[in-house]
Amino acid sequence: MPKHTFSIARLAFTAPLHIGSVREDFVPSEEMIRSDTLYAAIMHVWDMLGYEVPKEPPFAISSLFPYKKVDNTIIHFLPVPLTKPAFDVEKGSSDKNPKFEKQRKKIQWADADAFGKITRGEKLAVGVFDEEAAAFKNLQGTYYSQETVGAIFRKQTTPRTKISRDGSEDTTIFYIERLHFEPDAGLYLIFQADTPESEKKLKNALEVLQDEGIGTDRTVGNGFFRVSYDTLSLDLPVSNGLYTNLSLFCPENSAQLSPMMEVPAQWELIKRGGWITASSMNTWRKQDTHMFREGSVFHLPPNQVNNNSPIQQVGYTRDVTPEIALPNKSHSIYRTGKALFIPILIP
Repeated sequence: MPKHTFSIARLAFTAPLHIGSVREDFVPSEEMIRSDTLYAAIMHVWDMLGYEVPKEPPFAISSLFPYKKVDNTIIHFLPVPLTKPAFDVEKGSSDKNPKFEKQRKKIQWADADAFGKITRGEKLAVGVFDEEAAAFKNLQGTYYSQETVGAIFRKQTTPRTKISRDGSEDTTIFYIERLHFEPDAGLYLIFQADTPESEKKLKNALEVLQDEGIGTDRTVGNGFFRVSYDTLSLDLPVSNGLYTNLSLFCPENSAQLSPMMEVPAQWELIKRGGWITASSMNTWRKQDTHMFREGSVFHLPPNQVNNNSPIQQVGYTRDVTPEIALPNKSHSIYRTGKALFIPILIP
């Protein structure tokens, strides 16, 4: 199996992180930062720095996934594909734990070694059954790892005041959930730049975002981090035409999408929206759009594949400027659905 080395950036958070949702009374935080959010933040910084801001970024990024340092090793997690991993359980052993199926279904993240096995169609070991914990060693909540990972973050609920953006509503109290990452944990992204110059600008933007913050509620001290760069190696299969996405994916049109969805493709759509952050338009919400979530599985036709690399860039940037802003908008608002895809085999 070919080993591929990815460029990554790790974000070690120095402040709590809140990633907003659509609820009004209680706002739970998502546990990852999705690629469209980071694309928008990077393009905003490019504009601040005076760089040209193209509609289609000259780089591709994954969503931000969790990592945790255990002893002297940093364990990087990736999203489990919708095909779901197969587990190597000795016959009858799952009878010792009637909750095995429930525990198996909770797994959302796999460490890099296990993720490589999933993409190659190999089974994962569940580890020794722990009688006291009534669980298999490697099935650790939503994480799969042969190392004992422990907590990556803790959650805290905080009251906040909601003030109407246009003065038409009364002030109300609501509650938000913030993530406090452990000192040896955080989020990381995989990136692939088109040119050395675009990689330099990408890194410049991440270094500015360290002090600008990322996520929701940056103005009240959330989302600050320190960034560092490294590489991540994965043993990937030789492609048979199927790929899984590491970023939110938006196709250009139905003509592009239709051949990608042939059996045995699997996918899940999520709705993306939110407030516009540009000061001249921040009383309006972006148009909602649906995107394919990380871990979906698609066919990539030969004309969309770069045969010189196992990692592919496919996707489209959509204009989500609200119609109310169109007559006098100062600029367009975009949501980037350019995704990184890597090969996967389905046994």
